[in-house]
Formats: sequence, C-alpha cells, structure tokens
Amino acid sequence: MNRTCSTCENEEKKFSDEYPCAKCRYCDLWEMKHELYMNDPVNHPSHYTSGCGFECIEMMEMVFGKEAVHDFCTLNAFKYLWRYRQKGGADDIGKAKWYLEYTKGLNVFKNRQAIDKMREHIEREEAHK
Repeated sequence: MNRTCSTCENEEKKFSDEYPCAKCRYCDLWEMKHELYMNDPVNHPSHYTSGCGFECIEMMEMVFGKEAVHDFCTLNAFKYLWRYRQKGGADDIGKAKWYLEYTKGLNVFKNRQAIDKMREHIEREEAHK
C-alpha cells in the first residue's frame, strides 16, 4: 500500500505502509509505525531502532544499497530456516518470512529460485502447524 508522507510529500513505494518515509526523519509514517509495532519481537524488535526512528535494516539500505540488503535478507532467511527446529521454532519461521517479504520491497530480482524454494518451505511448515 502506497502512502504519502504529510511532512515531505514523499510517496512511499515499499511493499507496505509500516516503514517510515526514507526522505524524512520526522515523518508521520514513523509515528504510525511506532504506535503499531512497539512490542513486536518478530517484525519490529525495539532494540533494532537505536532511538533514531529508523530500524537498522533501513539504515543498511541507505548506506549499502538495495542489492546488498537483498543479499543480507536472503541469507538471514536461510539462516532462520536452517536452525528453526533446534532454536527458535515458530519465531524463526516468522523471521525468515519477514526477511523474504522485505526482499519484495527492494525490487532486486536475483536469487529468485532460492527465495521461491524458501517460501515454499515456509508454506509447508505453516501448513503442518
């Protein structure tokens, strides 16, 4: 869902409206995000924002670029799927799903076969719950 920032009038083009406006640190989208996701340990852990209003992954995107963050997300999803039975269970499945979902908003089209296989694996695991 695209939204327009009322502070800087930037139209967000990421896959959902839960991320702050990339152009404006004092964006009303950040306020909405903060209210909705204050205590969500899978999708928005509070220790990832460092009080600046941006999550680490958002700053990584600004510093390293979309392609590097796409690779990071793909590899993190793989890591969580690799270990979920021994460590985090359903939380790790949720984290893997989150990282794969984030790759969609980056619009980087690489590793599609591996990403599709991970998504299929998640769907099979969620069907067995």
